[in-house]
Amino acid sequence: MLVLKLLFSLGNRMHKELRLPAPAKINYFLHITGRADNGYHHLQSLMQFIDWCDECYFGLDDHISLTIDGKTPCKNKDNLMHRAATLLQPYANGQGVKMHLKKHLPTGAGLGGGSSNAATTLHALNILWDCQLSINELANLGATLGADVPFFVRGQAALAEGIGDKLSPLLCHENTVLVSLPPCHADTKTMYADKNLTRDTQERRICNQDALEASASGQPTLNWHNDFLSVALQQHDEIKKAFDWLSQHADARLSGSGASIFACFASRNDAQYVAEKAPKWLPVVITRGLNQSPLFAALNGL
Repeated sequence: MLVLKLLFSLGNRMHKELRLPAPAKINYFLHITGRADNGYHHLQSLMQFIDWCDECYFGLDDHISLTIDGKTPCKNKDNLMHRAATLLQPYANGQGVKMHLKKHLPTGAGLGGGSSNAATTLHALNILWDCQLSINELANLGATLGADVPFFVRGQAALAEGIGDKLSPLLCHENTVLVSLPPCHADTKTMYADKNLTRDTQERRICNQDALEASASGQPTLNWHNDFLSVALQQHDEIKKAFDWLSQHADARLSGSGASIFACFASRNDAQYVAEKAPKWLPVVITRGLNQSPLFAALNGL
């Protein structure tokens, strides 16, 4: 209810430009529980935000445009920010927007960067264009862009079920998180299509105590896993090397369908100690798990 009031109150203020974050996420586990006749996969996954974000800039204009990292305007209409703006344009009363994306999050890493960019765009334009859409309406629009978009729109750590569109807010430990970034791109469609992907993990009822157990910084129960891990290790030697290295120091996990490998630590000092041992070819980032999206902190500050 607080979030709904926030959106409506912001929509009634005069804004001509906004600068907002688009955070990454991690998956503490990802179980593929089945496959529908239409090819979509059913899953259960516990997702949490991390305090590592792209930066998104929005300014009122007479048409929709997008630049990325200062390059020439993006003409790819498949870009999720551009698609999100186009999706919301019927509510814009003829207004446009000039958008700029400063990229920090890698693509093909299983961190949800593109979906997060889309969600931030929906929130930003709901304010700039005074669309006055509720968070449920924004989430429903976001679902047409991608399964992860509603998670980023709603802004709370959650259990995702169905095809990723059914979200139940849960609380996780807000750990220090070390994210390693193997120098490869894990294509989501290719990962889902792999014949060796497990598609029959038993579905289970998951409560908040399960979420706390799965997100613990120590070794969790073996019931929590990512069904994409074995496929990722087979497809990408860089992911296997990163996983093997981090597993020597902590409980290494794959985020999403890869390629990033992460681990949780009780303190930043512990994470820093391991980060300093990373091989030169493997970039690492130390960040923190968050149960509320940094985007909502930014919206509250407007």
